[in-house]
Amino acid sequence: MANRKQLGPEDYLDNPNRPKIRRRPDHSKPKNPEGRPMHKPTDDSKAQVKTMVIGGIRRELIAKVIGISVPTLYKHYRDILETADVQANAMVARSLYNKATGNHANAVTAAIFWLKCRAGWKEPTQDINATLNGTVTTLIAPPGLTIESFAEIAKKVVDEV
Repeated sequence: MANRKQLGPEDYLDNPNRPKIRRRPDHSKPKNPEGRPMHKPTDDSKAQVKTMVIGGIRRELIAKVIGISVPTLYKHYRDILETADVQANAMVARSLYNKATGNHANAVTAAIFWLKCRAGWKEPTQDINATLNGTVTTLIAPPGLTIESFAEIAKKVVDEV
């Protein structure tokens, strides 16, 4: 190791076998001047992306419709992709809430739907245990039938089998 000659800058620069210096790419110039032009979001494309997100369309298909790649879609439309469906759900919830708490013709239906989805309400069920061919089966009465009338119908069905 002691025999090795120390190279100075002048020796290094004149050496044709020296490693090439990699320079950082200049991002101000397009990579491929003949390639696809850069995507610029417009109000129409933003509205189109928002509509598709609200509709539950997959990101890959949204990108294909817009004519860009999925990474470019996220680059330019990330905010819309992350918030559009939440905003739409909030608007529908507000509308349903206003109907459920108002004096509209559909207020009762909207209130019942709201309470089933949000408050854990359920339709009451009436059921009967019946034996069919030696197997105990639970029969659930449809809404509107009393347990007594349903029991009579179930007994007739069981007797016929």
